[in-house]
Amino acid sequence: MFNSMNTTSSRHTAHRMGDFSLEIRKRLAKAFEGLSLIFSAIIIKRMAQRELKDREARHDELSYEARKRKLLVALRNKIAERQANGE
Repeated sequence: MFNSMNTTSSRHTAHRMGDFSLEIRKRLAKAFEGLSLIFSAIIIKRMAQRELKDREARHDELSYEARKRKLLVALRNKIAERQANGE
């Protein structure tokens, strides 16, 4: 028996499948939007951690350079004192 694809029943089925497909696409879009927000939050958190780490590294480097300058100044003063004392 031959069933035409253009029957009322097949049109209703196709329409329901189209509605189902649209609903699936809407849900997927919403899920991806949620994932996008989660990934954005993760990326922002990692950027903040990286920035904090870089800032700490710069601070440590500046602190190291400041201590090094102080030591060099103290060493120069010590050398100048010894030379003044004739040692």
